[in-house]
Amino acid sequence: MMTIPTFQEVLWGLAALVGVIALSFAPVLWLSTSILAPIDKAAKFRKAAVGFSIGDFLCLFLAIQLPLTAIYQFVRESGREAYWGFTTLTWLVAPFIWFACAHTLSRAQITNSWHRIVFLGLIMPLVYYGLIPFILLGIGLFLPVKLPFGLELPWMPLTWLTLVALFFISGRYVKRMVKANPDGELPLADEAHEPELFSAAM
Repeated sequence: MMTIPTFQEVLWGLAALVGVIALSFAPVLWLSTSILAPIDKAAKFRKAAVGFSIGDFLCLFLAIQLPLTAIYQFVRESGREAYWGFTTLTWLVAPFIWFACAHTLSRAQITNSWHRIVFLGLIMPLVYYGLIPFILLGIGLFLPVKLPFGLELPWMPLTWLTLVALFFISGRYVKRMVKANPDGELPLADEAHEPELFSAAM
């Protein structure tokens, strides 16, 4: 016999649903505005020529291989099929993400080799590989939801806070990177238009 939920149960269910939605979209909005938007705005404002370096291609290899190597260490024998499926998906999707990011960096006049290596080799993989775990960890920490991958306390808060710190540092680095030219100074073309640079493409 089907039981009818009480009004309190309905309220708790709606609150949990709103919480899941908020904890899912808030990280996406935060990372988009703090890490991706500054580069995109600079690219639309400066419109520099597009170019790729050897370091960019090295970052493509690192962005694919390092996460796969790390995941392989934690996958049991019974999960090898899922691992190879993830590997195939990564090799299909990662090159497109890498190309879009490298293209945008060039358009944003970010030509400093170290800046490009840090972004393409560290920040880009952190954002695209860390976003979903960050969302799931947030839901598991703040809502009574059991996570599918079995990561329990006390590692959940530590992992979540580590990702928060890394994302924050990445956002600060990107803002400094966008303001600097290869010589570490504000580009002359932007000095008179700095307010427009960060309001472009709004």
